[in-house]
Amino acid sequence: MLTPTPEHAGQLADDVGALAGRFGSTATKGIAEGDHLPVMVEIAGERAADFRSALANVPGIKTIDAAAFPTQGKLTLLVQITGAK
Repeated sequence: MLTPTPEHAGQLADDVGALAGRFGSTATKGIAEGDHLPVMVEIAGERAADFRSALANVPGIKTIDAAAFPTQGKLTLLVQITGAK
């Protein structure tokens, strides 16, 4: 889960998509529901930890929930942006 400053939620979703592209992945921005804006990222397992580390450097991110990722196969990650009102 990513928690941006409220005024940056839409731009943050775009930034997550651009970052996914730099890791050879794809991202799809969902429809905001309440204060949540989902972004689905499909990424190779061996790149997931690096992707998560890179997310920490995106301006506007307050928190990133830690999770262990498998290192094999393709993963679909749900990046949940909160505060997207």
